[in-house]
Amino acid sequence: MRVLVTGGAGFLGSHVVEMLEEAGHEPVVLDDLSSGRRERVAARIPFIEADVRDVVRLERHLEECRPDTLVHLAARHFGVRESHVDASAFEVNVSGSQSVVTAAKVAGISHVVVASSAAVYGELCGEIADESHPMQPLTPNGAAKLAVEEFLQESCRDQHMATTILRFANLYGPGSTSECESAVHAFVERISCGESPVIDGSGNQTRDFVSVRDAAVAVAAVVESRTTGTFNVGTGIETSILELSTCVAEALGVALPTPRYRPSRPNDARRSCLDGTRLYEAVGFRPATELREGLAETVTSQCSVAATSTGLS
Repeated sequence: MRVLVTGGAGFLGSHVVEMLEEAGHEPVVLDDLSSGRRERVAARIPFIEADVRDVVRLERHLEECRPDTLVHLAARHFGVRESHVDASAFEVNVSGSQSVVTAAKVAGISHVVVASSAAVYGELCGEIADESHPMQPLTPNGAAKLAVEEFLQESCRDQHMATTILRFANLYGPGSTSECESAVHAFVERISCGESPVIDGSGNQTRDFVSVRDAAVAVAAVVESRTTGTFNVGTGIETSILELSTCVAEALGVALPTPRYRPSRPNDARRSCLDGTRLYEAVGFRPATELREGLAETVTSQCSVAATSTGLS
């Protein structure tokens, strides 16, 4: 099966491309390289450098490569602190997604998989969020993801194009960069240098951390099965930011430097945790990586990259 992956040179996208190829599919990458990195994609993988907002070029590229499935992961990340002023990121994420869906319809693609986020839920109303949880995003990032979901569902309602929405919890793992604004990446970067981890607010806020490799397995399973609907991709396990910093220090084999605290981020959810039961029932997927195992792999990868970039390897 030929699969076009937008954002395929990004953190999640590059892992998805690798997983699809391992499963015997033919991935094609489309990325504007604004945050993605060309070296993340093997030279043998067809690569298209293009902006997802350019619907005319998208239609032409889709006509040329004729994918069976389109996996839309392209997005411009903006953190909770910056998201309130970064209108360009909002435009890329919403307008770009609209362009991708429009081009896919014109090209007659039969299945589109779109990445969403736990941010669409906002603050948890109960112990854990399943797909029926109220959607009350607290940030423009969450609002953008929700807008994309609604556009996808509305525009494809009367079309013969199957759609899948995957709401990812907080991703971490090998290949992350500072642009990802991952708490894990930031903690590894600072603690490995003996610097204090920076924690917003009390650090008691919780998140659901999912290995990026597990997330890629989930995407590949959905592509393979052509399963449609809306699904959470999460572990169902809450970890506080303070606990995360301790786990990172343990993975590095060092004592945790005294954290440096700063004011809470605007509209930062106190808790976020996803119930992945529906996805398990649909495709048999459950995250296989325990947090400490995933952190050990992340630390090894990130420290190796850092050593190489400074010429210490």
